[in-house]
Amino acid sequence: SPEELRSPEFTQKYGITASVMDNVLYNYLAQPGDKEKGVVLIVNKPGVCDAFTLKYLYATIGENESDILKKWTMEHDGDPRYFYGKRSPAYATDPRCQNYDLGNDPIAALDAQISHVKYIVKNSPDWFHDDNIPNDYRELFPDFVIIELINKTLSPVSSYIGGIYINEANEKSSIPSYKSVPVDMQRKVLQKIFSTFYDLKWLDSNTDFLRLGGANPEISTWIYNNGYPMMSLMFRLMRMGLSVEKSAKPYTQEAYLNDIEKQLFKESLNGKPLSSPMISQISVYINSLKGMCPTLKAIDKAVSKGVTSLTVNERNNHKLHMLELPTTSSYDVTYSKVYAGMEPTNSINFYSGTDIEAVCYDKLKSARRHLMQARSLARDDIERGKCDYLITMIERVL
Repeated sequence: SPEELRSPEFTQKYGITASVMDNVLYNYLAQPGDKEKGVVLIVNKPGVCDAFTLKYLYATIGENESDILKKWTMEHDGDPRYFYGKRSPAYATDPRCQNYDLGNDPIAALDAQISHVKYIVKNSPDWFHDDNIPNDYRELFPDFVIIELINKTLSPVSSYIGGIYINEANEKSSIPSYKSVPVDMQRKVLQKIFSTFYDLKWLDSNTDFLRLGGANPEISTWIYNNGYPMMSLMFRLMRMGLSVEKSAKPYTQEAYLNDIEKQLFKESLNGKPLSSPMISQISVYINSLKGMCPTLKAIDKAVSKGVTSLTVNERNNHKLHMLELPTTSSYDVTYSKVYAGMEPTNSINFYSGTDIEAVCYDKLKSARRHLMQARSLARDDIERGKCDYLITMIERVL
Protein backbone atom coordinates (compact mmCIF):
# COMPACT_ATOMS: atom_id res chain seq x y z
CA SER A 1 0.00 0.00 0.00
CA PRO A 2 1.15 3.66 -0.26
CA GLU A 3 1.47 3.74 3.52
CA GLU A 4 3.74 0.68 3.55
CA LEU A 5 5.90 2.09 0.76
CA ARG A 6 6.46 5.19 2.91
CA SER A 7 7.26 3.15 6.02
CA PRO A 8 10.94 2.84 7.04
CA GLU A 9 10.25 -0.42 8.90
CA PHE A 10 8.32 -2.04 6.05
CA THR A 11 10.63 -1.01 3.19
CA GLN A 12 13.79 -1.95 5.12
CA LYS A 13 12.36 -5.41 5.78
CA TYR A 14 10.65 -6.14 2.45
CA GLY A 15 12.06 -3.61 0.00
CA ILE A 16 9.77 -1.78 -2.42
CA THR A 17 8.68 -4.75 -4.55
CA ALA A 18 8.37 -8.51 -4.12
CA SER A 19 10.78 -9.30 -6.96
CA VAL A 20 13.82 -7.80 -8.66
CA MET A 21 12.15 -8.90 -11.92
CA ASP A 22 9.41 -6.35 -11.41
CA ASN A 23 10.13 -3.42 -13.73
CA VAL A 24 10.10 -0.73 -11.03
CA LEU A 25 12.90 1.82 -11.12
CA TYR A 26 12.45 3.63 -7.82
CA ASN A 27 10.03 4.24 -4.96
CA TYR A 28 8.07 7.15 -6.36
CA LEU A 29 5.47 6.82 -3.57
CA ALA A 30 8.12 8.25 -1.22
CA GLN A 31 7.83 11.96 -0.49
CA PRO A 32 10.30 14.65 0.65
CA GLY A 33 11.57 13.78 4.12
CA ASP A 34 10.95 10.02 3.77
CA LYS A 35 14.57 9.27 2.82
CA GLU A 36 15.82 10.92 6.01
CA LYS A 37 13.45 8.70 8.00
CA GLY A 38 14.98 5.59 6.46
CA VAL A 39 12.48 4.80 3.69
CA VAL A 40 14.06 2.63 0.98
CA LEU A 41 14.07 4.39 -2.40
CA ILE A 42 15.35 1.77 -4.86
CA VAL A 43 15.30 -2.00 -5.40
CA ASN A 44 18.34 -2.84 -3.28
CA LYS A 45 17.82 -6.53 -2.52
CA PRO A 46 15.82 -9.61 -3.62
CA GLY A 47 12.19 -9.74 -2.51
CA VAL A 48 10.07 -12.45 -0.90
CA CYS A 49 9.02 -13.81 -4.30
CA ASP A 50 12.66 -14.10 -5.36
CA ALA A 51 13.45 -16.16 -2.25
CA PHE A 52 10.56 -18.51 -3.04
CA THR A 53 11.64 -18.78 -6.69
CA LEU A 54 15.17 -19.80 -5.72
CA LYS A 55 13.78 -22.39 -3.30
CA TYR A 56 11.39 -23.72 -5.98
CA LEU A 57 14.13 -24.02 -8.61
CA TYR A 58 17.10 -25.27 -6.63
CA ALA A 59 16.01 -26.96 -3.36
CA THR A 60 16.88 -30.65 -3.06
CA ILE A 61 13.56 -32.46 -2.71
CA GLY A 62 13.95 -36.11 -3.63
CA GLU A 63 10.83 -38.18 -4.27
CA ASN A 64 7.39 -36.73 -5.10
CA GLU A 65 9.01 -33.54 -6.36
CA SER A 66 6.02 -32.47 -8.45
CA ASP A 67 3.56 -32.87 -5.57
CA ILE A 68 5.81 -30.99 -3.16
CA LEU A 69 6.34 -28.12 -5.58
CA LYS A 70 2.59 -27.81 -6.09
CA LYS A 71 2.09 -27.84 -2.31
CA TRP A 72 4.66 -25.07 -1.82
CA THR A 73 2.96 -23.00 -4.52
CA MET A 74 -0.52 -23.41 -3.05
CA GLU A 75 0.73 -22.29 0.36
CA HIS A 76 0.94 -18.79 -1.15
CA ASP A 77 -2.35 -18.94 -3.08
CA GLY A 78 -4.03 -15.54 -2.96
CA ASP A 79 -0.97 -13.68 -1.62
CA PRO A 80 -0.34 -10.86 -4.13
CA ARG A 81 3.37 -10.84 -3.32
CA TYR A 82 3.67 -14.22 -5.07
CA PHE A 83 1.49 -13.37 -8.06
CA TYR A 84 3.33 -14.09 -11.29
CA GLY A 85 1.94 -11.66 -13.83
CA LYS A 86 2.64 -12.33 -17.47
CA ARG A 87 2.78 -9.41 -19.84
CA SER A 88 -0.73 -9.08 -21.24
CA PRO A 89 -1.63 -8.63 -24.90
CA ALA A 90 -3.17 -5.23 -25.60
CA TYR A 91 -6.73 -6.50 -25.88
CA ALA A 92 -6.74 -8.12 -22.41
CA THR A 93 -4.60 -5.85 -20.28
CA ASP A 94 -3.98 -6.91 -16.70
CA PRO A 95 -3.27 -3.61 -14.94
CA ARG A 96 -1.06 -5.41 -12.40
CA CYS A 97 1.41 -6.30 -15.16
CA GLN A 98 2.44 -2.85 -16.38
CA ASN A 99 5.90 -1.35 -16.49
CA TYR A 100 6.64 1.17 -13.73
CA ASP A 101 3.48 0.42 -11.71
CA LEU A 102 4.08 0.44 -7.97
CA GLY A 103 1.79 -0.33 -5.03
CA ASN A 104 -1.88 -1.28 -4.89
CA ASP A 105 -3.43 2.19 -5.36
CA PRO A 106 -3.18 3.58 -8.93
CA ILE A 107 -4.68 6.93 -7.91
CA ALA A 108 -2.06 7.48 -5.19
CA ALA A 109 0.62 6.32 -7.63
CA LEU A 110 -0.50 8.88 -10.23
CA ASP A 111 -0.51 11.70 -7.67
CA ALA A 112 2.97 10.73 -6.51
CA GLN A 113 4.36 10.56 -10.05
CA ILE A 114 2.94 13.98 -10.90
CA SER A 115 4.39 15.50 -7.74
CA HIS A 116 7.85 14.26 -8.76
CA VAL A 117 7.52 15.64 -12.29
CA LYS A 118 6.47 19.02 -10.86
CA TYR A 119 9.55 18.95 -8.62
CA ILE A 120 11.74 18.21 -11.66
CA VAL A 121 10.23 21.09 -13.66
CA LYS A 122 10.82 23.47 -10.78
CA ASN A 123 14.37 22.46 -9.86
CA SER A 124 16.06 20.78 -12.84
CA PRO A 125 17.65 23.92 -14.37
CA ASP A 126 19.74 24.28 -11.19
CA TRP A 127 21.09 20.74 -11.70
CA PHE A 128 22.78 21.52 -15.03
CA HIS A 129 25.57 23.84 -13.91
CA ASP A 130 28.11 20.99 -14.09
CA ASP A 131 30.06 21.37 -17.33
CA ASN A 132 30.59 17.59 -17.46
CA ILE A 133 26.93 17.06 -18.35
CA PRO A 134 26.67 16.50 -22.14
CA ASN A 135 24.82 19.20 -24.05
CA ASP A 136 22.61 16.68 -25.83
CA TYR A 137 21.38 15.36 -22.47
CA ARG A 138 20.66 18.90 -21.35
CA GLU A 139 18.79 19.72 -24.57
CA LEU A 140 16.72 16.51 -24.47
CA PHE A 141 15.84 16.80 -20.80
CA PRO A 142 12.38 18.39 -21.37
CA ASP A 143 11.67 15.51 -23.77
CA PHE A 144 12.61 13.03 -21.04
CA VAL A 145 10.05 14.73 -18.80
CA ILE A 146 7.37 14.25 -21.49
CA ILE A 147 8.26 10.54 -21.70
CA GLU A 148 8.04 10.30 -17.91
CA LEU A 149 4.65 11.98 -17.92
CA ILE A 150 3.10 9.82 -20.66
CA ASN A 151 4.84 6.44 -20.64
CA LYS A 152 5.43 6.12 -16.90
CA THR A 153 2.40 7.99 -15.54
CA LEU A 154 -0.50 7.98 -18.01
CA SER A 155 0.01 4.54 -19.58
CA PRO A 156 0.11 2.37 -16.41
CA VAL A 157 -2.96 3.96 -14.82
CA SER A 158 -5.04 4.01 -18.03
CA SER A 159 -4.67 0.20 -18.28
CA TYR A 160 -7.27 -0.12 -15.50
CA ILE A 161 -9.91 1.06 -18.00
CA GLY A 162 -11.23 -2.06 -19.69
CA GLY A 163 -8.70 -4.06 -17.70
CA ILE A 164 -9.12 -7.65 -16.61
CA TYR A 165 -7.21 -9.46 -13.86
CA ILE A 166 -5.89 -12.75 -15.27
CA ASN A 167 -4.62 -15.55 -13.01
CA GLU A 168 -3.08 -18.89 -13.86
CA ALA A 169 -5.82 -21.55 -13.96
CA ASN A 170 -5.61 -24.02 -11.07
CA GLU A 171 -8.50 -26.19 -9.91
CA LYS A 172 -7.34 -25.98 -6.28
CA SER A 173 -6.96 -22.23 -6.19
CA SER A 174 -9.43 -19.98 -4.39
CA ILE A 175 -8.64 -17.19 -6.85
CA PRO A 176 -10.77 -16.93 -10.01
CA SER A 177 -8.90 -17.33 -13.29
CA TYR A 178 -10.15 -13.91 -14.43
CA LYS A 179 -11.98 -10.91 -13.05
CA SER A 180 -12.80 -7.62 -14.74
CA VAL A 181 -11.63 -4.44 -13.04
CA PRO A 182 -14.63 -3.13 -11.03
CA VAL A 183 -16.69 -0.36 -12.61
CA ASP A 184 -16.01 2.05 -9.74
CA MET A 185 -12.26 1.71 -10.19
CA GLN A 186 -12.45 2.26 -13.95
CA ARG A 187 -14.57 5.38 -13.48
CA LYS A 188 -12.30 6.69 -10.75
CA VAL A 189 -9.26 6.30 -12.99
CA LEU A 190 -10.97 8.07 -15.89
CA GLN A 191 -11.93 11.04 -13.70
CA LYS A 192 -8.43 11.19 -12.24
CA ILE A 193 -6.82 11.27 -15.69
CA PHE A 194 -9.06 14.14 -16.75
CA SER A 195 -8.50 16.14 -13.57
CA THR A 196 -4.73 15.60 -13.79
CA PHE A 197 -4.18 16.27 -17.49
CA TYR A 198 -6.79 18.98 -17.99
CA ASP A 199 -4.44 21.65 -16.64
CA LEU A 200 -0.78 21.15 -17.52
CA LYS A 201 0.21 24.82 -17.27
CA TRP A 202 2.59 23.90 -14.46
CA LEU A 203 4.79 22.38 -17.18
CA ASP A 204 5.26 25.92 -18.54
CA SER A 205 5.81 27.61 -15.17
CA ASN A 206 9.63 27.59 -15.24
CA THR A 207 11.06 29.37 -18.31
CA ASP A 208 14.58 28.10 -17.49
CA PHE A 209 13.26 24.53 -17.73
CA LEU A 210 11.61 25.24 -21.08
CA ARG A 211 14.81 26.76 -22.49
CA LEU A 212 16.88 23.70 -21.68
CA GLY A 213 15.63 22.28 -24.98
CA GLY A 214 15.78 25.51 -26.98
CA ALA A 215 13.49 28.48 -27.44
CA ASN A 216 10.35 26.70 -26.22
CA PRO A 217 7.54 29.04 -25.14
CA GLU A 218 5.58 26.14 -23.62
CA ILE A 219 5.20 22.36 -23.49
CA SER A 220 1.58 21.89 -22.45
CA THR A 221 0.13 22.94 -25.82
CA TRP A 222 2.47 20.52 -27.63
CA ILE A 223 1.13 17.66 -25.51
CA TYR A 224 -2.50 18.65 -26.10
CA ASN A 225 -2.01 19.15 -29.84
CA ASN A 226 -0.54 15.67 -30.09
CA GLY A 227 -3.65 14.17 -28.60
CA TYR A 228 -2.81 13.37 -24.99
CA PRO A 229 -4.46 12.17 -22.82
CA MET A 230 -7.45 11.53 -25.13
CA MET A 231 -5.41 9.33 -27.45
CA SER A 232 -4.66 6.93 -24.58
CA LEU A 233 -8.29 6.93 -23.43
CA MET A 234 -9.63 6.10 -26.89
CA PHE A 235 -6.97 3.39 -27.25
CA ARG A 236 -8.50 1.75 -24.18
CA LEU A 237 -12.00 1.96 -25.71
CA MET A 238 -10.98 -0.46 -28.45
CA ARG A 239 -9.77 -2.94 -25.84
CA MET A 240 -12.72 -3.01 -23.45
CA GLY A 241 -14.58 -5.85 -25.15
CA LEU A 242 -13.18 -8.76 -23.14
CA SER A 243 -13.59 -6.95 -19.82
CA VAL A 244 -17.22 -6.15 -20.70
CA GLU A 245 -17.91 -9.70 -21.86
CA LYS A 246 -16.49 -11.30 -18.70
CA SER A 247 -18.14 -9.01 -16.15
CA ALA A 248 -21.50 -9.49 -14.46
CA LYS A 249 -21.72 -5.70 -14.00
CA PRO A 250 -19.63 -4.35 -16.85
CA TYR A 251 -18.38 -0.86 -17.54
CA THR A 252 -19.67 -0.80 -21.11
CA GLN A 253 -18.22 1.12 -24.01
CA GLU A 254 -21.37 3.24 -24.12
CA ALA A 255 -21.10 4.13 -20.42
CA TYR A 256 -17.40 4.89 -20.88
CA LEU A 257 -18.07 7.24 -23.80
CA ASN A 258 -20.88 8.92 -21.85
CA ASP A 259 -18.42 9.64 -19.03
CA ILE A 260 -15.81 10.93 -21.48
CA GLU A 261 -18.39 13.19 -23.12
CA LYS A 262 -19.35 14.73 -19.77
CA GLN A 263 -15.71 15.55 -19.11
CA LEU A 264 -15.01 16.91 -22.61
CA PHE A 265 -18.00 19.24 -22.60
CA LYS A 266 -18.00 20.11 -18.90
CA GLU A 267 -17.20 23.75 -19.69
CA SER A 268 -20.03 24.28 -22.17
CA LEU A 269 -22.45 22.32 -19.99
CA ASN A 270 -21.67 24.88 -17.27
CA GLY A 271 -22.27 27.79 -19.64
CA LYS A 272 -18.60 28.54 -20.37
CA PRO A 273 -16.67 28.62 -23.68
CA LEU A 274 -14.53 25.61 -24.54
CA SER A 275 -10.86 26.08 -23.71
CA SER A 276 -8.16 25.47 -26.32
CA PRO A 277 -6.86 22.31 -24.59
CA MET A 278 -10.36 20.83 -24.53
CA ILE A 279 -10.97 21.66 -28.19
CA SER A 280 -7.79 19.72 -29.03
CA GLN A 281 -9.06 16.77 -26.99
CA ILE A 282 -12.48 16.90 -28.68
CA SER A 283 -10.78 16.82 -32.09
CA VAL A 284 -8.97 13.58 -31.16
CA TYR A 285 -12.23 12.20 -29.73
CA ILE A 286 -14.17 12.85 -32.96
CA ASN A 287 -11.44 11.47 -35.23
CA SER A 288 -11.12 8.37 -33.05
CA LEU A 289 -14.87 7.68 -33.11
CA LYS A 290 -14.80 7.86 -36.91
CA GLY A 291 -11.63 5.82 -37.23
CA MET A 292 -12.96 2.94 -35.11
CA CYS A 293 -15.98 2.37 -37.32
CA PRO A 294 -15.35 0.72 -40.72
CA THR A 295 -18.46 2.32 -42.24
CA LEU A 296 -17.76 5.84 -40.98
CA LYS A 297 -14.08 5.43 -41.81
CA ALA A 298 -14.95 4.53 -45.42
CA ILE A 299 -17.37 7.45 -45.74
CA ASP A 300 -14.83 9.87 -44.30
CA LYS A 301 -12.16 8.66 -46.68
CA ALA A 302 -14.50 8.99 -49.64
CA VAL A 303 -15.42 12.61 -48.88
CA SER A 304 -11.93 13.69 -47.81
CA LYS A 305 -10.28 15.93 -50.35
CA GLY A 306 -7.03 16.90 -48.70
CA VAL A 307 -8.65 18.12 -45.49
CA THR A 308 -6.07 18.31 -42.69
CA SER A 309 -6.64 17.72 -39.00
CA LEU A 310 -7.27 20.57 -36.60
CA THR A 311 -4.38 19.29 -34.49
CA VAL A 312 -0.87 18.34 -35.51
CA ASN A 313 -0.76 15.51 -38.04
CA GLU A 314 0.56 12.86 -35.68
CA ARG A 315 1.46 10.43 -38.46
CA ASN A 316 4.17 12.80 -39.70
CA ASN A 317 5.25 14.15 -36.33
CA HIS A 318 8.90 13.11 -36.30
CA LYS A 319 9.44 14.19 -32.72
CA LEU A 320 6.78 11.78 -31.50
CA HIS A 321 8.39 8.93 -33.40
CA MET A 322 11.84 9.89 -32.14
CA LEU A 323 10.56 9.67 -28.57
CA GLU A 324 8.89 6.33 -29.42
CA LEU A 325 5.55 7.54 -28.08
CA PRO A 326 2.39 5.90 -29.47
CA THR A 327 1.00 7.92 -32.36
CA THR A 328 -2.36 8.04 -34.07
CA SER A 329 -4.15 9.81 -36.90
CA SER A 330 -7.68 10.21 -38.16
CA TYR A 331 -7.60 6.83 -39.85
CA ASP A 332 -5.11 4.85 -37.81
CA VAL A 333 -5.96 4.57 -34.14
CA THR A 334 -3.69 1.64 -33.28
CA TYR A 335 0.02 1.63 -32.64
CA SER A 336 2.51 -1.06 -33.54
CA LYS A 337 6.28 -0.92 -33.64
CA VAL A 338 7.93 -2.40 -36.72
CA TYR A 339 10.36 -5.21 -36.01
CA ALA A 340 12.98 -6.74 -38.29
CA GLY A 341 11.60 -9.13 -40.88
CA MET A 342 13.49 -12.14 -39.55
CA GLU A 343 12.39 -11.76 -35.93
CA PRO A 344 10.30 -14.66 -34.57
CA THR A 345 6.57 -14.18 -34.10
CA ASN A 346 6.01 -13.19 -30.49
CA SER A 347 2.20 -13.09 -30.31
CA ILE A 348 -0.92 -14.06 -32.22
CA ASN A 349 -4.20 -12.39 -31.35
CA PHE A 350 -7.37 -14.43 -31.70
CA TYR A 351 -9.74 -12.05 -29.92
CA SER A 352 -12.01 -9.91 -32.08
CA GLY A 353 -13.25 -6.70 -30.51
CA THR A 354 -16.91 -5.88 -30.00
CA ASP A 355 -18.75 -4.07 -32.77
CA ILE A 356 -19.37 -0.58 -31.38
CA GLU A 357 -20.25 1.24 -34.62
CA ALA A 358 -23.77 2.08 -33.47
CA VAL A 359 -22.48 3.48 -30.18
CA CYS A 360 -19.83 5.60 -31.91
CA TYR A 361 -22.42 6.89 -34.39
CA ASP A 362 -24.72 7.98 -31.56
CA LYS A 363 -21.86 9.68 -29.72
CA LEU A 364 -20.93 11.63 -32.85
CA LYS A 365 -24.49 12.93 -33.05
CA SER A 366 -24.37 13.80 -29.38
CA ALA A 367 -21.01 15.57 -29.81
CA ARG A 368 -22.51 17.63 -32.62
CA ARG A 369 -25.29 18.84 -30.29
CA HIS A 370 -22.76 19.78 -27.62
CA LEU A 371 -20.61 21.62 -30.16
CA MET A 372 -23.61 23.63 -31.36
CA GLN A 373 -24.13 24.74 -27.76
CA ALA A 374 -20.41 25.47 -27.37
CA ARG A 375 -20.52 27.56 -30.56
CA SER A 376 -23.21 29.78 -29.07
CA LEU A 377 -20.95 30.39 -26.05
CA ALA A 378 -17.82 31.22 -28.08
CA ARG A 379 -16.22 34.56 -27.28
CA ASP A 380 -14.96 35.43 -30.76
CA ASP A 381 -14.89 34.37 -34.40
CA ILE A 382 -11.80 32.21 -33.91
CA GLU A 383 -13.49 30.09 -31.23
CA ARG A 384 -16.66 29.86 -33.32
CA GLY A 385 -14.55 28.82 -36.30
CA LYS A 386 -13.00 25.97 -34.33
CA CYS A 387 -16.44 24.75 -33.30
CA ASP A 388 -17.66 25.05 -36.91
CA TYR A 389 -14.69 23.00 -38.08
CA LEU A 390 -15.41 20.18 -35.62
CA ILE A 391 -19.12 20.24 -36.47
CA THR A 392 -18.23 19.95 -40.16
CA MET A 393 -15.93 17.00 -39.45
CA ILE A 394 -18.87 15.20 -37.88
CA GLU A 395 -21.42 16.15 -40.53
CA ARG A 396 -19.16 14.80 -43.27
CA VAL A 397 -19.86 11.27 -42.07
CA LEU A 398 -23.39 11.65 -40.66
